[in-house]
Amino acid sequence: LMYELYYCKTPFIGATREKIIDNIKQKELTFPDDDKDDGSNRNLRQFKSLVSKLLARDPSERLGHSDKNNGARKVKKHPFFKNVIWTKVLNKSYEAPFVPEIDLGKMKK
Repeated sequence: LMYELYYCKTPFIGATREKIIDNIKQKELTFPDDDKDDGSNRNLRQFKSLVSKLLARDPSERLGHSDKNNGARKVKKHPFFKNVIWTKVLNKSYEAPFVPEIDLGKMKK
């Protein structure tokens, strides 16, 4: 989902569900901007690292998979989440950086 939100497309495509599954099993994960990425953007580098580890083909290498008790903890400790205060997430106390205005007049009844 992170990949799709960032790139507006799925990491593995195919004309049918079966082809998508085949591509997941056989194709390497690539990122659309790899040819333009010089590695200097730390956030992008950490994002790609996290997504790559979450989508590792071998389940034993997948971030968060191998240790049932510490899987989520390992994901949360990834450098991508370095500045996240998890108690604020749990308590829903983060303030949204942007709150859109809602025009209730345009809502259907």
